[in-house]
Amino acid sequence: MRYIEDVLAGDSDLPPETVEKYRRFYEDWQKRVGVDVGNGLTEEQAADRWPCAFRVPTDEIVVCQPCQGARTHTLCDCLMLKKKCTVRASSQRGVLTCLTCQEREGQVTAPMDDGRWVVGVTTAPRRGSTLGQCLASLVAAGWRPIVFAEPGTDVTAAKQLGLQVVQWKKRMGCWGNWTAMSRHLIASFPDAEIVMTVQDDTIFHLESKRFAEANGVFPATPETTGFFSFYTAKHYQYRYHVVRPDGSMVQDYPSLLAADKAIKNPKYPGRKLKWVQKPRGAHQIVTRGFWGACALAFPRESLRRIINHRIALEWRGANGNQSGAGIKNSDTAIGKICDTLNLTMWVWQPSLAQHVAKHSTLGHGDNSGRRAAQIVTKDPWKDGIPDQRMTWADMNDLDVQCARLAARLPKDIRAVAGVPRSGLPAAALLAKHLHLPLITIDECMGRTQNSYRPKVSRPILNPAEGKVLIVDDSIGKGKTWKELKPLIKVPFYTATPYSRDQGIQHTDFVGCEIQNPQLFHWQWLSVNSTKLCAFDMDGVICEDWTGPEQAHEVARVAYEDFLRNVLPLHLPRVRIQAIVTGRRERYRAETEEWLSRHGVEHGGLHMLPDDSRLNHAEFKARTLQRLTGVVCFVESSSRQAEHIARVTGRSVLCVENWRMLNGLAPKPHAATQAGHPRPKNQKPVPAAPRVVDEGVVDGGPVRPVTLDAAGLPRDRGFSRRHAAAREPVGEARGAAD
Repeated sequence: MRYIEDVLAGDSDLPPETVEKYRRFYEDWQKRVGVDVGNGLTEEQAADRWPCAFRVPTDEIVVCQPCQGARTHTLCDCLMLKKKCTVRASSQRGVLTCLTCQEREGQVTAPMDDGRWVVGVTTAPRRGSTLGQCLASLVAAGWRPIVFAEPGTDVTAAKQLGLQVVQWKKRMGCWGNWTAMSRHLIASFPDAEIVMTVQDDTIFHLESKRFAEANGVFPATPETTGFFSFYTAKHYQYRYHVVRPDGSMVQDYPSLLAADKAIKNPKYPGRKLKWVQKPRGAHQIVTRGFWGACALAFPRESLRRIINHRIALEWRGANGNQSGAGIKNSDTAIGKICDTLNLTMWVWQPSLAQHVAKHSTLGHGDNSGRRAAQIVTKDPWKDGIPDQRMTWADMNDLDVQCARLAARLPKDIRAVAGVPRSGLPAAALLAKHLHLPLITIDECMGRTQNSYRPKVSRPILNPAEGKVLIVDDSIGKGKTWKELKPLIKVPFYTATPYSRDQGIQHTDFVGCEIQNPQLFHWQWLSVNSTKLCAFDMDGVICEDWTGPEQAHEVARVAYEDFLRNVLPLHLPRVRIQAIVTGRRERYRAETEEWLSRHGVEHGGLHMLPDDSRLNHAEFKARTLQRLTGVVCFVESSSRQAEHIARVTGRSVLCVENWRMLNGLAPKPHAATQAGHPRPKNQKPVPAAPRVVDEGVVDGGPVRPVTLDAAGLPRDRGFSRRHAAAREPVGEARGAAD
């Protein structure tokens, strides 16, 4: 610290432009440390989170940041040194040299593990060894790995970093080394929750560990997770669209193999393959054989199940003809076992690690092509955070959309049925706008007869005279329709007010298009998108405190009694990302007991420190900026919601007025009939057209529509399969201000 202060005070022989460059960097470093100090860390703890803190990020300097690497024939000019460093660093040794330099003012101390992690690195003799770079990047990121080396491997780098080395006496091979290491780590570290296996040709970003922990490490629950891969191979970073010659999409494929097969089908000449980059964030890989076991983090129990599985015990390589130390294809074996055990496999976009070897120990060649990540993070806190906003629709939005959809439905509909449970509100609203009976889905399946109906209700007409409209509130991939359609015993149409792009082809009538993730007011506490939310406590999960300020003993006693006995309000039915509350830290015990008693599952409880002077809105905003897995925050106060949305840029749902800030509104579906076949149940009816007069449906204007004798719009833009809501939806209540 003395040296940098002397430099900035002008007590050095450095040129002024260099001093100014150091000043700008030092101020940036102070801001980073200041943020951590503001979050409750001491200055020493905050400084330890930024190893090699006084590095100079210029093209002429070798910096201690593995994501940038070292440059040949340059000097390491670290300001933590008592004097200018004279160590020549090669491109292969730059990072390791800087981390283990003896001329430092003090030893480099990376943030240490808290016992939650245990990391093992497999290594073997390799031309152009990258073990030093791998270990240096792991240490800089905050791990203390154990090296498992084949006979004859140079482990000098591990000894320089003070790491434990297990060197086998006989050659184990790729698969043998990995399985033996996994068994050793599980047996020797019984308290570790996460076991990470690393190959020696992998380089990690400096922030990879901290960033992964901020996102909960595993995107799904540990019980259902096979592994999370810090390294993302190139072909996992894209989706593959098969398109027609005119550019319209035929199908979206997650697998390159399936997409290649589709474009080579001779029945459909002219189709092309379009690579589309996946959005930022976690992505589940569905495959029977994984590619790239460079850096896999396993829940402890999942790894134990994997290495004890029959496939693991009998593995003889991808072709089944390998033996002994020659058995390889570890990634394929791990993927097969996870697929068999129904354990999910996850990667992150962009990749948090890179495959750097120029020479493979297995004869696989270098790291070119698909053997390297094409999109690697430069700063995960900037380019790794998912750029998602929540789509929101409340009951008023649903009513307006159903009114517009009803005006475009055919006239041979005789009743409406909803798919339980979420389809029932949409079905009831459509029945209201169509002035038709609302029946149960069981009646359409022939399971019930003569169900109760009030005498004042309209009678259900003979099904032979028309069809039943079966309604669900939204459609994603069409799984519900595929399951339900074979069970229906009466003539029917299908309709949905909201649909994602890939679901349009599975239904007859569509209201508007939506993007994932989405929340609907009638089911917002119990869907998968709820898992992407963080909740406020008072006014959201439970009733808000309305008593006086806690300035005296009577108020304090009343407040503590309130914390223990407050009534629940909006209890999430799934595990949420976190709870961020303005309650003081001293009330943590009462809060956690209440949450446990009411079965609220969450990824962490963040409370305002007792000595903090931040107001509630500012504390919540700062906390949410560190919780990168949160897409939407649910807040009780409209004033605080506006501040949080403005500072964080995240979607914020305010339950005070049921308004979504920074949200996405559903957009009208603008599909045309061009290129799409007529639905099988649609028969042309030659008859003179008739016109529906312009009017108003529940306050929403309806454009004049030309209909044929069957009640179908003659406009080519409307079809049973692709009903388009041409009227602009306008800014939904969830749109940003």
